[in-house]
Amino acid sequence: MQFVNLVRRGVLLGAVVCLVGRVDSSHAAAAEPDVSIVTDRTPREAALHGLGKLTAALDRKGVVSEKTVDLKAAAGKLLLVVGLAQGDGPAATLLKDLKLTPPSGPEALLVHKADYQGKPAWVITGADDRGLMYALLDVADRVGWSTDRAAPLSEVRDTVERPAVSERGAVDLHHEPGLLGVSVLRRGVLGTLP
Repeated sequence: MQFVNLVRRGVLLGAVVCLVGRVDSSHAAAAEPDVSIVTDRTPREAALHGLGKLTAALDRKGVVSEKTVDLKAAAGKLLLVVGLAQGDGPAATLLKDLKLTPPSGPEALLVHKADYQGKPAWVITGADDRGLMYALLDVADRVGWSTDRAAPLSEVRDTVERPAVSERGAVDLHHEPGLLGVSVLRRGVLGTLP
């Protein structure tokens, strides 16, 4: 009887080892990133927001991604080089290497497809933190439009933009019985115009 129990335990243990081996091997294959997101060492708040949206868009498409600050260490088949256009970060360095004119002015951005050491690379950069955020949000939206998991950036286009107006704001036209007014929100200040 003890021998039978010992055999049963051995068979059970063998089955568990086989299953764990399969899980580990499939996990190892999934761990290889499709996309490497290469960022500045310390992205600021707006850029972090944009990075979060881009990462979430890639996740929704089932794209495995990694984040790194070292362009040479990026293991993905596709590179997203993200950062401010000025300075010594990977995006600024790649812009200089490609001899591209960096975006200038508040909230200006640049998205450019390039090649880095035989890998397709997208340079996603802004003249300032908000410009970088707007570039990242645009790329995240376009990842959402893609219908091919193998080409998550198929809808992304080379872009150079800057705002046409110096201040952004919202106008809310509303009508209530006996009241017609316009509320204006400008840089966090709410006021009502007659």
